[in-house]
Order: sequence, then C-alpha cells, then structure tokens
Amino acid sequence: MHRPRELLGLRYPAEDGERCRLLGNLRDVALAGLLWIYTPRAHADGTVDRIIEETLAFPHPQSVEAFQRQLAPFRTHDTLDRLARITAPTLVLAGELDIAAPPRLGRAVAERIPGALFEVLPGEAHQPFQEVPDTFNARVDAFWRQVQAQS
Repeated sequence: MHRPRELLGLRYPAEDGERCRLLGNLRDVALAGLLWIYTPRAHADGTVDRIIEETLAFPHPQSVEAFQRQLAPFRTHDTLDRLARITAPTLVLAGELDIAAPPRLGRAVAERIPGALFEVLPGEAHQPFQEVPDTFNARVDAFWRQVQAQS
C-alpha cells in the first residue's frame, strides 16, 4: 500500500474523500475498503487481490466520489420501525468477524422481525456468500427446507 498508516484512522474509506486521496491510488482505496468486508483468510489466500484486479479491469469504473455518494445514505437510513411488518419467513445471517455490519446489528434486525431466525457464521465477515458460497448456500437451503416442512 502507498500509505498503510493512513488506514488506522479510517472509519470507512469511502466516508472521507480526503482520506481516500491520502491513500494514493484507486487500488489502495479498494484495498482499504475491502479490509472491512473480507476475512483475514481472503486477504491471505489472494481472494481480495483477485477481486481488486477484476474491479480495476472493469471497463466502466465507478469513481471514488460516486462510491462515496452511494454510501452516504447508509449513515442516515433507519427503517427499524418497519421491520415488524415483515411477514415472510426470515433468516438473518451475520458474519462473526463482520466489521461493516457486526452481528449485534443483525441481531437487532432479527429481534424486530416476527419469527425471524438469527445466526452468526463463525469465522466469517461481510461476504460469506462470496468467500464460502457452499457453506452459505447450504445454510440458506436448510432454512428454506425447514420453512417448507413447517407449511
């Protein structure tokens, strides 16, 4: 990384354009953001490097500023009071290591949805569907088999 020490003060890299500029280049900005959503395993085994290279090779890249605008609503969006109206069977999965959406937030969501099931995926972060798709899909499939058996 161009300036790895700058990462220590980041809340989330896309929240502050100046901090993104301090990192030096788009690859470093991408890596800083991916520190928040992938497991140490994905960083060590080359998964994150592959994702960054695929992203940078995309012929129509999103600018850092556009990404910042995309994330801005996340800071103020709050619909917790509407969750009680959900009537569909609901499984809320959270990654144990998820920094972006920690398990406590998933639990708060599940507690507000009638009959929702909440589970933590041990050792996983924000992207288990991408890092361990077989495990993730097996859990989701088992949930729907359970729902079907109860109908």
